[in-house]
Amino acid sequence: MGRAAGRLSKRISKARPILSEYYTAIRCLKKKGYKLGMITNGFKDFQSANIDALGIRSFFHDILISEQAGLRKPDPAIFRLAAEKLQVKLQNCVYIGDHPVNDVAASRFAGMRGIWKENICYPDDFEYDGIVRELLEIEPILDKWNCTNLID
Repeated sequence: MGRAAGRLSKRISKARPILSEYYTAIRCLKKKGYKLGMITNGFKDFQSANIDALGIRSFFHDILISEQAGLRKPDPAIFRLAAEKLQVKLQNCVYIGDHPVNDVAASRFAGMRGIWKENICYPDDFEYDGIVRELLEIEPILDKWNCTNLID
């Protein structure tokens, strides 16, 4: 095992409780019929290795990696591209992210709803459509917004 792979493996081991919640949340959303996409900034090989190491690729209908897409968050064009690839109208999309500008503001500017996955590194002094502290809080928000009717 290479040094980088070893470091990644150690990081994943430390994150197991968070990953368990993550897996449960995305399984629930996928089971309800939501089209799930991922947008991530970074290099294709590095991000693909992370996604594969986490074992989450199969949960997503599409994954956009900025290097591959030729766009990066906070450019609203990458959010529009994600909606287009999922064949979902922008106003029917909800983006969940932990960065106030790159995730929440940018997705809202593109025409999606933005949910902030609370991150203690940033103050709560910006606009968002919803906030979650735990990923399992996403589904009740979508239910409240009646998002089951938004799936194309």
